[in-house]
Amino acid sequence: MLSRSVTALVLILLTSFTFGCSFTVARVYNARGLAHYQNREFDKAMACFDQAIRFNSQFAEAFTNRGLVYTELGNQDKAIADHDRAISINPKLAIAFNNRGYAFYQKGDYDNAIVDFDKALRLDGKLALAYSNRGLAYYEKKDYERTIADCTKAVTYNPKLAVAFNNRGLAHYMQRQLTLAISDYDQALRIQPRLAIARSNRGLAHFDDGNFALALADLNEAVRLSPLDYQAWITRARTHQTMENIDRAIDDFTKAIELAPHSFDGHYNRGLLYMKKGSKSEAASDFEWILKNAPFQEEKEEAIELLRKLGIKNLSAKVQ
Repeated sequence: MLSRSVTALVLILLTSFTFGCSFTVARVYNARGLAHYQNREFDKAMACFDQAIRFNSQFAEAFTNRGLVYTELGNQDKAIADHDRAISINPKLAIAFNNRGYAFYQKGDYDNAIVDFDKALRLDGKLALAYSNRGLAYYEKKDYERTIADCTKAVTYNPKLAVAFNNRGLAHYMQRQLTLAISDYDQALRIQPRLAIARSNRGLAHFDDGNFALALADLNEAVRLSPLDYQAWITRARTHQTMENIDRAIDDFTKAIELAPHSFDGHYNRGLLYMKKGSKSEAASDFEWILKNAPFQEEKEEAIELLRKLGIKNLSAKVQ
C-alpha cells in the first residue's frame, strides 16, 4: 500500500513538474516572439508564438500576440480568430479586445473596432493604447473632436505613447490647425525619432504651411525609414514640383505610381511635369491613363483638353 502511495505521489509530482516546465517554456517563446515582433521580424515572431501555443494551448496572451502578427501580415480574419480565442480563454484580457479592435480597424470596420476599444476600456480604464486606437477609428469617421479627446486621454495615461501624439496631430491637421498638428508631430518624434508616419505627416503639414525646406527634410527621412509609404513619396513629389525641381518630382511621382498604380494624383501631376518639360509622348501616356481610368467625367474632360494641347487627335475613340 505504501509503495502504491509513493508511486502515485511521484506521478503527481512529475505531472506537475511537466506542466510547470511547459508553462515556463511557453512564456519564454512568447517573450522571444514579442522581441521579434518589435523588430518587425514577423516570420520569426509567428514561429515563436506558434511554439508558445503548442506548449500551452490556454495561453491567451500568445494567441492575441500571434493575432498582432497576422494583422501586420494583412490577414485580419486570422488575426480576429486568434483574438477571439484569447478572449474565450480570458474574457477579462483588455489588450485582446484592443488588439481585435485594431484588426477590425485595419479591415475598415470602424464601428466594430470602436465597440472593442470600448470593451477594452471598460476592463482597463487606463489602457492608453485603446484610447489612442479608438481616437484613430473616430478620425476615420471624421469625428475629429473625439479623436482629440481620446488621444489626449491616451497621453495623459502614457506620456511616452508616440502614436497617440501622431493621431491627435492628424485630427488637428484635418481641422487646419497646422501649428497644433506640427506640435503634436514634434512630440511624437521626440519620443520616437524613427516613427516614419509622424515624419511623413509633419512633412505634409509643413508643405501646407508653405515651409517647403522643412517639408523636404521630413519627407526625405520618411521615405528612408519607410520606402513603401505612398503618401510620403507623393507629398515629396508635390514639394519638388512646387520648388520647380522637375526631374526629382517626376522621379517621386513615378515611385508613388509604382506603389499605387491607380494613383490619379501621380499620373496627373507627372503628366503636367512631362508636358512642361516638353516630353510629349510621356505626358500623353499619363493623360491617356486618366482618360481611361478616372472615375469622374470632369477628370476625363480635363485629360481630353490636355491631350488636345499636346496635339493628340482622334480622342473620341479613346473615351471610355
